[in-house]
Amino acid sequence: MARGMTYEFAHYTRYLWTSRGLVVVLADARPLVPLRESYMRRYGIDTPYNADVYARFDTFMAAVGLAAVSLVDREYWGWSVNFPGETEGFFVAAEAEGLLCGRIRETPKEGCGAVVQRQKAGEQGTQSFFEPNNSDPVETVQTYFEVAMQTTTRMAVPTLEHAVLVQALPHGKMDDLWALDNEALVAAVQGALATGELEQIEEVVLFYECRCTPELIDEKLRLLPSEQFDEIWNEHGTAMVECPRCGRNFKLTKN
Repeated sequence: MARGMTYEFAHYTRYLWTSRGLVVVLADARPLVPLRESYMRRYGIDTPYNADVYARFDTFMAAVGLAAVSLVDREYWGWSVNFPGETEGFFVAAEAEGLLCGRIRETPKEGCGAVVQRQKAGEQGTQSFFEPNNSDPVETVQTYFEVAMQTTTRMAVPTLEHAVLVQALPHGKMDDLWALDNEALVAAVQGALATGELEQIEEVVLFYECRCTPELIDEKLRLLPSEQFDEIWNEHGTAMVECPRCGRNFKLTKN
C-alpha cells in the first residue's frame, strides 16, 4: 500500500477478514488530488476556496471511493452534502467504471442534509436522505451506512495514503475495532494484512474524470421545458453552460 506518487490511479482493494466476518477496503487515495487539480487546470475550472476546504473535499472523495468499492457490484453513486455549520457543501459522483468527479458549492450555514443517489446499470435508481451528525466528511459517509443501509461500518481516513473501511457481515465481530481511533484502526487492519488474515477479493482503480461532453450537456438541455430552454440562449444563439457535476463550462450553439 505504500506506493510512490508517480502512478496515475488510486488503488482501492477489497478484502474479506474471514476470522471476524468483516469486509475491509484499504486504499491509497493520494493520486486523486493531482488528478483533480490537473482536470481543473485543463478545463479552466475556478478554484476559489482555500486549501483547507479542498483538503476536506479530497478526504470526502476518498471516503466515497471506499463506499463504492465496498460493494460486490459496481454502480453509480451521487453524494450531495451540506454540512452543519459550514458554508461549503460537497458533491461527489462515483461511476461504475471507476470515474470520480465532484465540486464544491456555497450552502447556507444554518442548513444541513445529505442526499445519496444510487443506480445499477439497467435498474431504477434509489435516493436516500439523512442529516450529518457533524462536519466530518468521513463520518458523514459512515453515517449513511448506519442510517440508510443499517450496516455496521467503521471508516477512517487519517491521511489520504491510509484510507480504510471495515464493514460487518451478519454476525461479524468488530466491537473492539469500533472503539479504536483512526490511526489505531488503520494499524490494526494493516497488521491483519501483514499476517495473512485478509483474503483479497478485488482491486479497483479509481481516477478523477467527468463523463460530461458538449453533446451530453446539449442532450440534457433539450429535456427542459421549451420556455426554459429558449431562455438559455443569447441573441447570437450561443450559451455558456456549466456541468453541474464538475463545474466545467461549455460554449454551446443552438441548432
